[in-house]
Amino acid sequence: MFSPKAMVQFEPYITTGLFTLGKRMEDLIDTGFGGKYVALNEVNSEIRLRMKKGEAAIDAAVWSAFLAFDIIGDLAFGAPFGFTAAGEDALGGIKKLRDRGEWCATVGQMPWIKTWTPYFFFDTFFQKGLQAAQALGKIGVAAVEKRMKAEVDPQRKDILYYLLTARDPDTDGNLPDLEIKAEALTQLIAGSDTTGNTITHVIDMLLRNPDKYKKLQEELHQCYPSPLPKDHVAMFVDCKDLPFTQGVIYETLRLRTTVSVGLPRVVPAGGATVCGQHFKEGTVLSTPTYTTHRDPRVWGTNAQEFIPERWMGPDKAELEKAFLGFSYGPRACIGRNVAFMELKKTVATLFRRFDYRHVYPEKDTFIREGFHLKCQELPVFISRRE
Repeated sequence: MFSPKAMVQFEPYITTGLFTLGKRMEDLIDTGFGGKYVALNEVNSEIRLRMKKGEAAIDAAVWSAFLAFDIIGDLAFGAPFGFTAAGEDALGGIKKLRDRGEWCATVGQMPWIKTWTPYFFFDTFFQKGLQAAQALGKIGVAAVEKRMKAEVDPQRKDILYYLLTARDPDTDGNLPDLEIKAEALTQLIAGSDTTGNTITHVIDMLLRNPDKYKKLQEELHQCYPSPLPKDHVAMFVDCKDLPFTQGVIYETLRLRTTVSVGLPRVVPAGGATVCGQHFKEGTVLSTPTYTTHRDPRVWGTNAQEFIPERWMGPDKAELEKAFLGFSYGPRACIGRNVAFMELKKTVATLFRRFDYRHVYPEKDTFIREGFHLKCQELPVFISRRE
């Protein structure tokens, strides 16, 4: 399903999402504001004083979420959810993902809590998380059922196509409907919040490192010289090997890893010895990604700094061995190739077409960790690049 051949078939759906987002940004720049989703949910007088001619004020965190949700909708369910075009989350899916993620981060470490959640009347956190998980399940099931009932172009090769045509290794028949729905829901959860958060972090990290921002723009301008079509969307064949663009993505994922808490794993039969320390079988272990990605023994004395160039040097292969942005081993993220395609196309498209600057450069970005590492909001000004 995630073979190189499938990647080629998936690209048009990513392109469609970026085309829609680009058009919405152009429209917002023409009107000078970002609709209902901007800093503090309104363009207030302070923002207007800071805004320059030819800019729009938007919440980049929200629009990144719209984009990622729509792309995974097109990839996994046969059609985008329409958040980007409408400029709003009509299903409430983004908030549900956030509530579910924070709940799952807790339940994943203490599974017994799930059983008792309905009885936690004194604390709405757990009830909201469980309700959000159930609501997301309904969104996914409804989208799958809609696709399965619709007349679909037989040439359309998306994730759901591969699930519908897959063979059950036990029965040699089609996968059961319940399993198809479960797999599709997994794609929705794994492929929306993760990518949307990373796009937001890329924007924020570049704005906080203007020399790297400029270097990225120079690379993209060389790849896509002026005059640029107004509806430009980067094609993967052009941007997949851009070294600095790749470095920006890797470095963002290193410092702001999507899942920074570390995923628990059970020591197999016979136990395991790690760095001279023996762990009995059945022991639950995890590697704290946040700490691993800042270990000076691997990343050097500048481990805390945003340096995309570190991924362009001769030791890149060694650094990749210590990189846990998509986990590691047989349980690593199977969709990483799709994620990299989406991230590379998005970065190459947005930073070639638009300029960004913080609305409040004097403030730190508020980041909250649930299951995912999220910017709560990212108010920025956006304008066209020539």
